[in-house]
Amino acid sequence: MHPAGLIVSEAAALLAAFTDVAEREAATARLATWLGAEELKVFLLDPHVGALLPPPGFRATVRGGASFRAFLKVAARPGEHRAQVEYPPGVTQTVLARVTQQGLAFLLVAGAPIEERLTAVVAGSPLLAALLHAENRKRVAEGEAAVARAVGRRANDLAYALDSARLELEHALEESARLNRALQEDDRRKDEFLAMLGHELRNPLAAIRGALEVMHFSKDAEHVHQAHAVVDRQSAQLTRLVDDLLDVSRVSQGKIVLRTVPVALADVVRNAIETTRGLVESRQHRLEVDADATAYAMADPARLEQMVTNLLTNAAKYTEPGGRIRVSFRREKQLVVLRVEDDGIGIAPEMLSQVFDPFVQVAPSIDGGVGGLGIGLTLVKRLAALHGGDIAVTSERGKGSTFALQLPALDPPRPPLAPTEPLRTSSEHHKRILIVDDNIDSGEMLAALVEAWGHHPVHVADGPAALEAVAQRLPDIILLDIGLPGMDGYEVAARIRASYDHHVRIIALSGYGQDEDRRKSRAAGCDDHLVKPVDIPMLEKVLNA
Repeated sequence: MHPAGLIVSEAAALLAAFTDVAEREAATARLATWLGAEELKVFLLDPHVGALLPPPGFRATVRGGASFRAFLKVAARPGEHRAQVEYPPGVTQTVLARVTQQGLAFLLVAGAPIEERLTAVVAGSPLLAALLHAENRKRVAEGEAAVARAVGRRANDLAYALDSARLELEHALEESARLNRALQEDDRRKDEFLAMLGHELRNPLAAIRGALEVMHFSKDAEHVHQAHAVVDRQSAQLTRLVDDLLDVSRVSQGKIVLRTVPVALADVVRNAIETTRGLVESRQHRLEVDADATAYAMADPARLEQMVTNLLTNAAKYTEPGGRIRVSFRREKQLVVLRVEDDGIGIAPEMLSQVFDPFVQVAPSIDGGVGGLGIGLTLVKRLAALHGGDIAVTSERGKGSTFALQLPALDPPRPPLAPTEPLRTSSEHHKRILIVDDNIDSGEMLAALVEAWGHHPVHVADGPAALEAVAQRLPDIILLDIGLPGMDGYEVAARIRASYDHHVRIIALSGYGQDEDRRKSRAAGCDDHLVKPVDIPMLEKVLNA
């Protein structure tokens, strides 16, 4: 073969080896040796950026210094380029670059390149250039696709995040609107509550004031007797009103302590009916009772009576005059169920879920006025829960309501509980009683009451006067107001107890009746603790003890 043909054939064979990507580095080394160079670098001219870049399958890094990198910029156009450069850094060598019209660059480092062979390689390189350009476009396309996929994923993530943020914002706006409506509703209820409180306070106070005027001016014994009964009923109503208000707050704060004992529901219902008798009779209701003597519960009798009283009061207020109220209680498996049914105005369906909420008025009372403070049923609900029970209501507008109170049942005690002995209304032993109260009216009325029972009272209005009275003559009993100005009742009790030990009984009188209040009065030396307004039968019992 002619030498020129042999060179072209060898060049073609060496260039053919570049079709295998895995063999390109080895093929480059063989071609460098054949061309007479110490090292060969292959680049593609990228027309978009105007720079020589390593094609796919070739080493991407070079060892040249700053001058070599500057040479690559100069050589980024077709033709032959030659320069002395640092390759590697610190070593100056001759670099020859032959860049084809197809943008394929052969860089020969050092050595003695053989021109005929280099010319044959350049002449046979168009197919290799086309192959490398195609691979480069594919690589770029794949890179762009990967970028597009990443951007798509990011866009999806962003869309999801935006959608989630939108939903959260909508939820926050809905919650804010709900809270705003709730605040407006609470504000409305507060205003209604204050109006109802004024009404509920003014009514009994007006009745008491009228009764006092009758007692002052009337000479008719029957009228005076009726006035006494009015004062008794209305003062009891005021006491229950204040107690309910305080109890709602105490239950909410977890300050109610139940004193549970085995309780016969028959006794509780009997007491509650007696308490509400005046209201029921004034409206001419028919009251029916269906009793079960085996119905017992472990309960606080005072709180259970309070619950039943509130249910009866509610039924009486929302039942037309002459209507029917039925109280039934019986044991049902492990529960005692007490039902209060009426044929009154009933409850609208939309109000059934709110009937036990505080300060809610489901409707005006039958007489056209407000039906109370809206706390009676709330208190029943919360006290029932404290007893481990519950209360439910069923009603239809215009067809009455049924409230069902459920409590854990208790087997009847054996032998049956002994009946409570009646209170003694007098005592053969008349006692010297010191009353210490800075409220002059309250103290004087209490003194008049105990004097009517046959005792010998003395009233003083502050702590120093109490100590002086005790020093002059030791009383049998001291009724001591805790909230005295200056020297309070705790200090008075402690000083008297320190001087006279237990030769005198001290009974604390206070508007506070929580366990902590009772503990403080005992610690000060008091023998008993009565809550104002004082329950009169309880006071008489304590004085006669």
